[in-house]
Formats: sequence, structure tokens, C-alpha cells
Amino acid sequence: MTEQRIYATNNNNLEPISITKFEQTVVQVSAGYNWTVFVLEDGTAYETTRMDRNSNRKKLNVKPILMSRCGYTHYALLSQEGDVYGRGAISENYGQIGMGKSKNCQVPEIIPFFKEKKGELDVVSIICSCYCTFYLCENQQLWASGYNHSGQVGIKEIGTNQYYPVKISDNVTNVYTDNYSYFVFWKTEDDKVMGSGPFGNERKFELTNCIELKQYEITDISVGHNQSLVLTQKKSDGLQALFHLTGKNLRKLTLTFESPIVEMSSGNNHHCIRLEDNTTYGVNSGGVFHRSKFNLPTCKSGMKWTLICDSNNTIFFEDVPSNERNTIQKDLGILYENSLGTDLEIVSGYRIHKDFVKARIGKPIDKIKEVISGWEKEDLDLLFLWMYTGTYKGKKQADLLGSLLGINELFKTKVMDTMKQLWIDEDGKNFTILVKEEDMEEEEEEEEEELVEVPVHKFILYARSGLYRDMFENISVEQDSVTDQSGKTPETIELFVKYLYLDQLELTADDDPALVVEELTNAAEFFQLSDENKFNREIKKIKKQFKL
Repeated sequence: MTEQRIYATNNNNLEPISITKFEQTVVQVSAGYNWTVFVLEDGTAYETTRMDRNSNRKKLNVKPILMSRCGYTHYALLSQEGDVYGRGAISENYGQIGMGKSKNCQVPEIIPFFKEKKGELDVVSIICSCYCTFYLCENQQLWASGYNHSGQVGIKEIGTNQYYPVKISDNVTNVYTDNYSYFVFWKTEDDKVMGSGPFGNERKFELTNCIELKQYEITDISVGHNQSLVLTQKKSDGLQALFHLTGKNLRKLTLTFESPIVEMSSGNNHHCIRLEDNTTYGVNSGGVFHRSKFNLPTCKSGMKWTLICDSNNTIFFEDVPSNERNTIQKDLGILYENSLGTDLEIVSGYRIHKDFVKARIGKPIDKIKEVISGWEKEDLDLLFLWMYTGTYKGKKQADLLGSLLGINELFKTKVMDTMKQLWIDEDGKNFTILVKEEDMEEEEEEEEEELVEVPVHKFILYARSGLYRDMFENISVEQDSVTDQSGKTPETIELFVKYLYLDQLELTADDDPALVVEELTNAAEFFQLSDENKFNREIKKIKKQFKL
């Protein structure tokens, strides 16, 4: 992405001010009272002060960063290799960086506790509240360190600050808090949502027990200093409802928006919301909640505004839609928009990849053609947008189209589920990559070569590999096979093709991890994948998993 735009408000002015660009695309921003941290696409991270995000930028001497989160006077970083860094606690050390009572980090340092437990307790996500840090681990344990005067850390020993990480819950799937908050919420596998903080004498609160939420499912929580927004979906019809939470007092808001809410962030006593149509609002309470639209320019095509609140301000940056940095959906969207490799005009003006659409809808192509033949252009655009990218606009319209197709809750099915189905479906694959055996004798090569067949859907190669896309432009449409020229083994090519479907490298018991890493290093560049960084991160995961 070029010419990325970044803006910040000043005391929540509705006219955001432009921030000087970085040399690379910013993929993540976190903000608190003291610092703002920018993470670039190669994992490089920069620290800036809240008051001067343009010129006072310091490149951090850390490993490539996967995630950053800011608290009020501290921040935490998670590297792509799984190391956890802490920085801050300059004014008062409550244990928020998890390194002991006397530790005061002027630069980010790796937290020894998790370094010593690597392989046993691997952190996959971090989040900071005002004076605490929470660490979600691969085994679904939630750990925390920091200020516990009112139970903010989530343990029984109220008033005892936790200077080193302590476990607070098992079976956790998500954690909700923000940089200026004294509260934290976490969701468990059984969909219970627990809260900890100054909720009164108990210091704990099960949000899902609220009678107001009996008919709703919690989908997101944006946690402010003393008040939070709870986004829900009604169980009966899937419609969104927004609730306001102060302490244990929950009330449904009457605010209405033009399209569904997809992102929220909170600061001191202000909240920001982004809608599915990319409109952004500030939501404030002066006794009565009201909304105010931010005056941001229109995002470039295929992008979205991502928003982050610090204590009093909001930062916006152009980003890839979060459904995401899922490269498959992005690649399929480009494939559809440009009609690359399409093999059927399903209705006038709409060309598709029939194998993909058949799997996506779960009905024969002739039946789909029959049903949609009289649809309006607006409905067709929505249907094909959903088919290829998994996104849609407007719940009611989506339900209507699903009912017209005779499929209840059609739009809840996911692109990735379709891709998994296509990977398993050997009979439907209509193209073959022919791969030479690595140990083939020279005499055999001089005779007729025996090649290993790796079947694949042609549209997958079109969508995901620039090498094959260029190749298809120079061979006949009828050609249904090609001999691989990469020099890789058949097993490696099959693993690579599987990645094209699933967006992740999955090794079997028969795979040699060291050989896989050796064979696939630089493969993303050779096959011209649209997101080399994503593929290379998968390689790093294998290295970490097998300690290579």
C-alpha cells in the first residue's frame, strides 16, 4: 500500500490532524497517556510521545513485533518469535511491566518470567489497562501483573500489587480492556464474560449474568476509564444492540447507526466507533449519549479506517480490512474484481469461477443461475461481494438474499470453511502440477520421466500466485497441467498448495520440519505470493514449534 494516511484528533476535535508518514506501511498502532507505538509491516516498531507523534520518533531495538499495547504510563510488546517486552513504570511502579518492584524500564526489555517459561507458557496476545498488563497464553491461561488496589488484576488478594505475572483464569478466549481503564473483562470457552475491578465489595462481576443481556450474545466490549460500551447481537434475529456499562449498571442505548458496528475503542470518558461502511463516530455521554461524526477523508478503495483511543484523543490510520488481513479473502476479492481466470458467465455481466461458487453456495450452478436470473444489480453485487470476500452490507438485505436462495443464515458461512472444503475435494480439482522426484536417476530422466501429480483448482493458483497467474496468460485455456520448475520435492509442492487453500502451513507426522523450512524458505518470493510476510511468519512458527 502506498501513501498511507494517518490522522490524530486533538482533545477529540472532530477535525483530525494529519500525522507524518513512515517509510513503510503502519499495520498496528497502540496509544496511552505517555506513549504511542507504531508497528510497521516488517515488524519494526517506533515509540513516540503522545504530545509529538510527528518528529519525536524513536526506533525500538527489539525483535520484529507482532503486537503492541499501551497502558497509561507503560506499554508491552509481543515479538513475532513470542518474546514479551515491557517498557515504562516511570512515575510509579505497580508491577505493570511484570519485572519486579524496583524495575523501571527506560527502554523495552524482555520480561524474564515468560522467557524462562517459553515452550511451557507461550504468550499469544497482550493487552494493557491503566496500570496492568494481561497476557493470554496458547494454553488459554490468562496471566496478569500490575496495580490491584481495587481488584484490577483479577485475583483475590485485593490491595496487593502483582509485581510479577500471576495466573487469573483458565479457558480464556478473549480479553477486553483499554489504556485508561481500571476494569478488565475476559470471555471463556463457555461464553461467560467475567469482569474484574472496582465493582464494589466483590471486585468481580459476571457480565453475562445481567438480566438485560438474557436475549443477547456479547460480541465486543470497549472498556473506558469508568464506563464501557458492550456490543451485542440478539440471539433471535442477529440484530446489533449497544449497551452502556457503568460499574454494574447496564442500560441499552437508543443510538442508531446507518450500518453495523465493526470496531470500537475507548479512552478516558470517550468512545469511538467505526461502522461497516467505514464511517467513524465519537460517542460521548453528557448524561445523554450522543454521537458525532469525524470529518475524515474517504478511504482508498479496499481499505478501512482503523481507530485507537488514548486517554483523550483518537488516532486513525488506513488499513487492510480486518476480515482481514486474511490474504485469501483479499486475493479472491482481487480475482473477482478483475475477472481473472473466470470460466462462466452466470448472469449477464457477472463472470465467476464455477467450482468456487458451487462450493460457496452448496448448490448446483444451474440452480443458482435459475434463482438469481431476475435479481437487481445491487443484490447481485452484494451476493458476489460476500461470495469472494466474506463481507456484506446490511443484515436485513443479507437475510433476504439468503432466503431467496433457500439457505437460512447463508451469510454466516465463512470463506475459510469453503476453502477447507475445496482442499478436501480431490475430485473437483481441475489442474495438475507435475513434479519431478528429487532422487530420480539420470538414466530415468533420459527416458520418459515419471512425474508426481499434485492436483489443484486452477482458480486457486490464479488468485494466490503471481508466478502461475503470469504463466496462465501464456498457455491455452484448455491446458490442464504444467511441469513445476521450482526444483522442490513433490511433498513440498503439495504442502505449498495446501497453504494456498488454508493460509497456514500444516505439517503432518510424516513431514521433516527441518527439510520443510529449508525447502520453503524464499518460496514466497519464487511463487510471487501477494503477502510474503504472512507466509514467512508461517515458516517462523514452524521454526519456533520444532526449535529449529
